Amino acid sequence: MSRKRPGQAVRRETEQPASRRWVTLLGNGLAALALVLALTGVHQLLDWLRDPHAWPVREVQIEGEFRHLRHEQIAAATRDMLRHGFFGVEVGAVQQRLAELPWVEEAAVRRIWPDGMQLRIREQIPVARWGEDGLLNARGELFQPDNVAEFAALPRLAGPISLRERVIRRYIEFRQALQQIERHPVSIDLDARRAWRVELDNGMSIRLGRQDEARRMALFIDAYPRVFAAAPQPARTVDMRYSNGFAVHWMTAATPQRQEG
Repeated sequence: MSRKRPGQAVRRETEQPASRRWVTLLGNGLAALALVLALTGVHQLLDWLRDPHAWPVREVQIEGEFRHLRHEQIAAATRDMLRHGFFGVEVGAVQQRLAELPWVEEAAVRRIWPDGMQLRIREQIPVARWGEDGLLNARGELFQPDNVAEFAALPRLAGPISLRERVIRRYIEFRQALQQIERHPVSIDLDARRAWRVELDNGMSIRLGRQDEARRMALFIDAYPRVFAAAPQPARTVDMRYSNGFAVHWMTAATPQRQEG
């Protein structure tokens, strides 16, 4: 049996030769260098794509049917954002900028290769007024353009802004119900006390109070043919807030008359 002599070194079989270690280090270094060059190239490519001088927006297509919007107004609202170039422009930000214009109901923006942008816009269509300076579209959304004077013929709705949907819902219900007597509402107000007032197309004002407004409107419609349709003078105000009837203020009468239900 052989024994290790004192002081004799033992060579490890797993120790790699120096040449192989150098090859490994060199390979790792080259891989790191390639990664750095690749990242640098990607960064330079991104900078080039974001360069508005290399990729300018040369053509802007504005699509939509407009009565109140102007092409110049739309172009002015988006001009500074489109200067960022074809790849640099933020499509979502452009859509948001367009949506902030009062007469824009909906906007869609997309790129058109290689240097164009398409702006597709749906203009607001008012169906009613809200208060003194607002308009409502068919979805009940409020918008406030600079001038609403030309829409004086539209129905006028008013109330606390937080109850806008409730006012719109009541307007639709009353409009449908009043078709039975061939009348339609031109104004509906919900005041700060949550009391309802409805004005009809014949100038008649109906006070419905703070509760049971739907039931009280139904009572008015039921009484209209026998009390108001053939009356010698038109009614100015009908107060439906009584439990067993209503009060009528006629156009030419000095005092209101009480009708029992």
